[in-house]
Amino acid sequence: MNALNDIRLSVKLIAGFILVAVIAAIVGIVGIVNLRTLEQADTRLYERMTIPISQLADMATKFQRVRVNLRDVILAEDNQERQENIETIKTLTAEIDEMATEFEKTIISEEMRTEFNTFRAT
Repeated sequence: MNALNDIRLSVKLIAGFILVAVIAAIVGIVGIVNLRTLEQADTRLYERMTIPISQLADMATKFQRVRVNLRDVILAEDNQERQENIETIKTLTAEIDEMATEFEKTIISEEMRTEFNTFRAT
């Protein structure tokens, strides 16, 4: 304890400020590293979870349009109207298949892969 009393006050103050600066630098570095990790996780969440939700919504909308056009095929009065609806169904089905291929690239869980394979099989 006597050694600390023998040191001048200015040296003690400077040492204290340096210690505080070192602690602040360590906290800052840890914060920056954690922010980068958080940014990567956020990007992954957006690309793998959020974007596929909109893809699924678009696929569901097109599927509903297929159902409506199928109803129109059944209720059509003439062959021309029937053929137009069949062509629309083919176009929508191709679009759904294309969207499903894009969606498949974002699947990360086995449970989702199983459900997607069930969807593809139907």
